[in-house]
Amino acid sequence: MKLSTAVKMGDLSSEEKFFAHFARILKTNLEAGFQILDMPFAQYTRNPSPLRQGGWFAWLERLKFTAKEIGVQWGQGHAHFFAGPPTNEDDELMLRSIQGAGLLGVKWLAVHPISVWKDSIYSREESLLANLKMLRKYGEWAKSAGVKLAVENVFGQNFGSYPQDLLELLASLNDPIFGICWDTGHAHLMGLNQKEAPLELGSDVKALHICDNRGRQDEHLLPLEGTISWQP
Repeated sequence: MKLSTAVKMGDLSSEEKFFAHFARILKTNLEAGFQILDMPFAQYTRNPSPLRQGGWFAWLERLKFTAKEIGVQWGQGHAHFFAGPPTNEDDELMLRSIQGAGLLGVKWLAVHPISVWKDSIYSREESLLANLKMLRKYGEWAKSAGVKLAVENVFGQNFGSYPQDLLELLASLNDPIFGICWDTGHAHLMGLNQKEAPLELGSDVKALHICDNRGRQDEHLLPLEGTISWQP
């Protein structure tokens, strides 16, 4: 297992300010012992972020060059996400996330499952079918980019909040390009056992999001700053 950390990258008021700030962040992480980082594509798919702009690929090429120059790598990443069935815009931003992951050398890209509601009532069956349709399409894009997709556990009354959802989804997809990203903070919000649930998922777990919270909202605290019991 390789230890990495997520980075939140900076000032988007101008490209030059961004890359100056970006370089400082990467150097700080490297000095702290983190040579491998998590690329947050999802941060840059909201207006007016770079992945929405016409020069998005050139922006990522510069980002790749800067990281290489400093001496850090991208081990995993987080794709654009949305709650329900994807719009054309969501598909385009997912494609950019996947192609960007391929460019940067990201091995596993975390993706959120979606949920379908019928007349304000959550439908697990329809949600499973919608995820299969969506992920089969994204899986083909990922194969072309040389990237694998890790479906992340979420929280609330949504598909993917429980291990059984993810196991059934992966069994139906039946493709080694898919795995699971286990998020400890999301699991805590669902009251799941932090030892038993990942063991149930077994070798399908390919990526981890290790964070803490106080059991009420997704705070992304450091471990031991919240109320997760980390004892085995």
